[in-house]
Amino acid sequence: MEKWLKEVQIEMLESIKDQTRKAYEIYFEEDRKSWVLDWPGQVVTAVSCMTWTVEVNYLFFMKKNINIVI
Repeated sequence: MEKWLKEVQIEMLESIKDQTRKAYEIYFEEDRKSWVLDWPGQVVTAVSCMTWTVEVNYLFFMKKNINIVI
């Protein structure tokens, strides 16, 4: 029984990684509203955090002469 549950857990993790990878690949190609409705909530949250981090890093480290208004 424990071996079967471990295999289920491994498959679940692989499935989530696969879904996250696919969702990230098309994130910038689709309208956000339809994209959110097409993917599981956990995947939407993960990819949204990933893209936010990428965009913030771009702004802070890649662009020159940034005017930040707080």
